[in-house]
Amino acid sequence: GLYSQRGSSLFFDRLMFPLRNLTGDVVGFAGRAMPQPDNKESSGPKYLNGKESRWFKKDELLFGLYESASTIRTLQSALVVEGQLDVISLHQAGITNTVAAMGSALSAHNLRVLWDMAPEIVLVMDGDSAGLKAAKAAVKIALPLIRDGQQLRIVMLPDQLDPDEFIRKYGADQMRALVASSPQMSEFLLGETRKRHPILTAEGQAAFLEGIDALSREMHNAPLLAQALRIQARSRATMYALTSGLRAGLADCAITPEVAITHPSARTPQEVMRDVLIPLLTSAG
Repeated sequence: GLYSQRGSSLFFDRLMFPLRNLTGDVVGFAGRAMPQPDNKESSGPKYLNGKESRWFKKDELLFGLYESASTIRTLQSALVVEGQLDVISLHQAGITNTVAAMGSALSAHNLRVLWDMAPEIVLVMDGDSAGLKAAKAAVKIALPLIRDGQQLRIVMLPDQLDPDEFIRKYGADQMRALVASSPQMSEFLLGETRKRHPILTAEGQAAFLEGIDALSREMHNAPLLAQALRIQARSRATMYALTSGLRAGLADCAITPEVAITHPSARTPQEVMRDVLIPLLTSAG
C-alpha cells in the first residue's frame, strides 16, 4: 500500500504516521503533505491514507485510539479532531483523550466505538468552511445513532485555526475552556436550521419548526433528546415572537425619561426591557 501501480511512492515528500488498531498492531500508514517553498500549499491532499486492506479500513479506524483509549474511559469523554498532527499536539499539551478520523468525517462505526467507551464525544473542528462541513456531516451521521444518555458536542475553533495552531497560539487551558463550554448537538442543530430558515416572519418560524421536527424524527434511538430538541425549538420561536412584539410596542411608545420623572407610574422603554423582557426570556429559556 506504499506504492502506486506504476511503482511511484504514494507518500513522496510527506510526513508519515503509522496507523494502529485497538490492540496496538500497525495496520497501515498515512502521510501529511510537507510545507512547500514560500509556504505554498501542496498540489495533493493535505492528508493521504494508504490503500485499504483486510487489516486497514479507514472508516473503522481512529488515529490515536490505541494511545487514548484508557484516558477516554477514565474521563468518559473523547475529543475528535481532523488531522494526525492535531492529535499529536493535543497529546503533547496533556489532552490525551484525543483521536482523529481517517476520512473527511466520522463514520457510523467510529461513533459507535467511541460511545461504547464514553457517553460524550466532542468534535473539535477547524474554524473554516471545511471544518463546518465536516461537523455537519458528523452530526447527520450521529442523528440516527445517538441514544438517550449520550452526548455529541461541537467546538468550532476561532480565527480559522486548526487544533494544532490553536494550541500553539493559546495553550491547553484555553482549549479545555472551549471544550468545557462547547454547545450540545441540539444547539448546533438549532443554529444551523435557523440559518436556513430565519425566524423573522411567521412563515420563517413555521419552516424553522418543520426543519427541527424533521431532524428530531431521525433520532430513532433517543426519544428524550428528540423531544428536548423540539421543545427548545418552540421556545426559541416563542421568544423571538415575544421579543418582536415588545420591540414593536416600544417603537410606538411615547414615554420619555422626562415623562417618567413626572409620572412615576410610567415606564421608559429601557425599564420595560430590563424589568419585563429580560425576566420573560430568562424564564422561557
